[in-house]
Amino acid sequence: MTVYHCDKQPLTQKILQSQIYRGIAVLLVVLFHLFPSYVPNGYLGVDIFFVISGFLMATLFHTSDSSRKGKVFIIKRFKRIYPAYIGTLLIFLLYSVFIFSPYDFYNVLIQALSGIFLVPNFYFWRTDSYFDAINFQPLLHYWSLGVEIQFYLLVPFLTIFFSKSRLWILCCFLLSFSACIILLMVSPEVSFFLVPFRIWEFMFGYFVVHFFNRKLNSSNFLYAIALCSLLYLLFSRHNFHPHPGFGALLVCVLTAFLIKFPPKTNFLKLNFFNALEKIGTYSYSLYLVHMPLIAIVWYETLNRVIHDVPLNEKLGLSLVL
Repeated sequence: MTVYHCDKQPLTQKILQSQIYRGIAVLLVVLFHLFPSYVPNGYLGVDIFFVISGFLMATLFHTSDSSRKGKVFIIKRFKRIYPAYIGTLLIFLLYSVFIFSPYDFYNVLIQALSGIFLVPNFYFWRTDSYFDAINFQPLLHYWSLGVEIQFYLLVPFLTIFFSKSRLWILCCFLLSFSACIILLMVSPEVSFFLVPFRIWEFMFGYFVVHFFNRKLNSSNFLYAIALCSLLYLLFSRHNFHPHPGFGALLVCVLTAFLIKFPPKTNFLKLNFFNALEKIGTYSYSLYLVHMPLIAIVWYETLNRVIHDVPLNEKLGLSLVL
């Protein structure tokens, strides 16, 4: 097995710093689901998650004992993801029995079952567009968890090729990216929801670990420019549809750059980054529960039964929960 040496900053330190970008990503996604007209590109936060996940997978298989890595990987991922994933679904289903109409509860039940069997992205691919706000989809955000879990299951097999030559990483990226762009012109929903056409985003995380390993001096200035560019893309009102396209590519490039070439350590000790890191630590839990809680607060039947909740109170209650 070929071993590739990383740059001068330890991978463990990069992993800790990646929590900052998780914090940014989950905030953007939550704000998008609450204020889609004010944060229209918040959905790009999911693309940040994909890059970070690819980076973590590349790091895990870069440092683990090759004879045990597959088994250890699956067990760790299962313990990390599945209990909270299933627990959230079951608790939400319990609440749904008492809150939603029979028709809406049936929709929630079908969405939950697709999540339990780890194929929520397939279910939503066959039913709706992610940007269709007409249908009742309180578990729509689970599509990205389906993509991540399915990618995790592919990683041990991909690693067999990646360990032989870094060129396989580049080939995997080019094949997935080309197929994604071609399908965007034919069936955007396929490119959006299915794993083969999202793998190229995870590959940016592999680039961080296996490519561009020349030692470069840290630059707070370049880091600040890249971070501001990323935030500008996420908060801008520019239309990046169809997605994942040019907007996703820019977000992935900038996220990989921020992970690969962090600033001097003191720069990241600012309160702003400390807060983002704390949020990033709980990003998975926040991501799991935010849409079910929003659905409960905003559900029309609930509001009619109790009282007419003003808009500001709805938003405030959603954020607090």
